[in-house]
Amino acid sequence: LLLRDLSDGRTDASALWWTNLCTRVPFLAILLMPLVLFPEVPGAILLGWGLMAALSASLEPLVVHTKRFHQALLADLAGLLAQLAILVATGTIDPALVVASFAIGQLVRAVGIWIAVGRPGPMSWRWAPHHHLAEAFPFVLIGLGGLLATRADLYTMAWLVDDDALGSYQVIAGLFLQLQVLPGLLVKPHLPALMRLNERSLMDHAARRLLLGGLLTLPATLLVLVVLRAFFQVVPDTGVLLAGALSVVPASAYVVLLPRVLGLGQERRLMALSFLAAGILVVITLVLVPFLGIAGGLWGTACAQWTILAGAWRFLMKRPPLWSADRQP
Repeated sequence: LLLRDLSDGRTDASALWWTNLCTRVPFLAILLMPLVLFPEVPGAILLGWGLMAALSASLEPLVVHTKRFHQALLADLAGLLAQLAILVATGTIDPALVVASFAIGQLVRAVGIWIAVGRPGPMSWRWAPHHHLAEAFPFVLIGLGGLLATRADLYTMAWLVDDDALGSYQVIAGLFLQLQVLPGLLVKPHLPALMRLNERSLMDHAARRLLLGGLLTLPATLLVLVVLRAFFQVVPDTGVLLAGALSVVPASAYVVLLPRVLGLGQERRLMALSFLAAGILVVITLVLVPFLGIAGGLWGTACAQWTILAGAWRFLMKRPPLWSADRQP
């Protein structure tokens, strides 16, 4: 919704971003309050992690609007390095420390992006709950569904494994999650050109990206293994690495399909798909973790990611092509 408003050019981008942020933050804080019920990590740390992630994500539309992609990539790397530096400096894997490192990493990323997009200041903003809540409600649910589809495994694992296993899982899953984010960062500069393609050409491009992503996943997984051994003294088994690798591949393709689904006004369809993936993630994690250990959570993540890709692919396959006379608006 913010990207749509920015493209209209009728409102100052800085004012629009601040209005969006100041309207959402109080409600986001309320939604995050249940996190304090998790005894393994102090509620304040979990709340800070959620708010920092929201702040960082809120700046991403301004990156697209200002086309500061390279600077934003540097901010992403700075946030990741800050997180790794904290974990390496302490030399321990503690759930509270891991979550705190994520929060600090997101804060560093947010500051970097804020500088990259021109340091938007709160010079003029308005309280606009109707526009940013009523109109954006499907987008809010899409975001919530997407969050659950990638992080519900962590919440489920907290009830199934001990603190040491949970800390190891958080580190391993976090590294694979960084690999899932990478295709989205790389495709952002090319999204305008990709969105001008018809559905068939776009899906052909997505298929090529899926193949390339699969090929690049092998060296990326080896890099994850090296990082885990060198910095965290964690040696995951083959099942963990295989599940993590399979969870990374679908993002290479669906990062170019999901914007088209949204562009066609199918927010509710994407919302349902996100919650379906989250449900699959929770069920598979509950079933497999008692038998496979932390690999079960990664297998759940892999199934959830492939569900998102399959849902977007199926929807676009069933649509008539752009040039068809019976194409629905």
